[in-house]
Amino acid sequence: MIFNSIVPIGLPSLCAASETAAGTKKRSSSSITLTQQDIDDAWAALAESFENFLLGSGVDIVGNNNFDSIQCPNLSPTSSSFTNSTSNVDEFVKEGSRRNSGVHIDSLPTAEQQQLLRSDTDLEASVLDTLTDAVLTRCSTAPPPAQRRLVAIVDAGCARLHIVAIPGSSSGSTFRQICLRKMYVLCARSTGNSTSTTSTTITDAMSTEASCQLTIARIALPMFLSRCDSLLRNYIEIPPPSRGDFGAASPINGTTPRPKIEEVMCVLEVLATMTLAPGVVDAALPDNEWITDVVKSLRARPDAAQRGRERSHLLLVYPALCGCISAREVRVREMVKDILQLAGAELGLGVMKIY
Repeated sequence: MIFNSIVPIGLPSLCAASETAAGTKKRSSSSITLTQQDIDDAWAALAESFENFLLGSGVDIVGNNNFDSIQCPNLSPTSSSFTNSTSNVDEFVKEGSRRNSGVHIDSLPTAEQQQLLRSDTDLEASVLDTLTDAVLTRCSTAPPPAQRRLVAIVDAGCARLHIVAIPGSSSGSTFRQICLRKMYVLCARSTGNSTSTTSTTITDAMSTEASCQLTIARIALPMFLSRCDSLLRNYIEIPPPSRGDFGAASPINGTTPRPKIEEVMCVLEVLATMTLAPGVVDAALPDNEWITDVVKSLRARPDAAQRGRERSHLLLVYPALCGCISAREVRVREMVKDILQLAGAELGLGVMKIY
């Protein structure tokens, strides 16, 4: 796809223009003068292109889909992670989820149609890779609202209604599960170190990438934990936490579709696998609550400093995990039991060696 080729090629120029407009890079005599508004508009246009393709924002779907019966997710900028975010985040999430009701594989009678849908599925996965692995690793010069908007696209995909799991497709999963795993990557790949001890070109570039990964991880984690918390609660049909209860930060306003068993297992797997840098976890810790004091006290232990990474995010979704203990599916109960043991080990309980 031309889009997947153009974006990585043009991204360095956009980053360089952003640095020039911000005054952090000297403008060359042959360069075109761009205002900060021009740069903001360019990043917004890039985000909009991903919204249109991955979420269906602004795209009319022809068919007899019953949109009125669909309850769509809605991200609301209620936490510090969404401060000054773009005003249309709520709109594109609802619009994308509504318009991407999709066509189930059971309704495709011919091999030709299935092959066409497989191609579309692989193309979607490729575009998502471009967003998460190209753009969101090199967007340090993007305005903060644009960074949040780009991450929110991946999060919104975790609740998109369009099913893309097709036999023979390289994706081998639903789009929701792909986006859940992509959110996990955005949160976990940061080491928490955004500075370099040398000034060579290579290490400076590495430092810029590390700084970008840390910034994106701190944006993504509150969204990711909120999404996981909502999916687990909807699966077991337990109410959201009341005001004052600790739980996932940045709660999602609106309805997240009730997940199927494979989505629940995906959520549990990524929660169990994920280890995070303390600087990333701090972005999801609630203000003025005792759970924050608990996490900070755990970091004072000698072994915590030696590990460098932690699983304290499990404490932030602990109530939802406990609710899943009564799940009817045996594999869900077994997985939740293992995760609760990991949470206990994070608190210094038990004998599990988890790092």
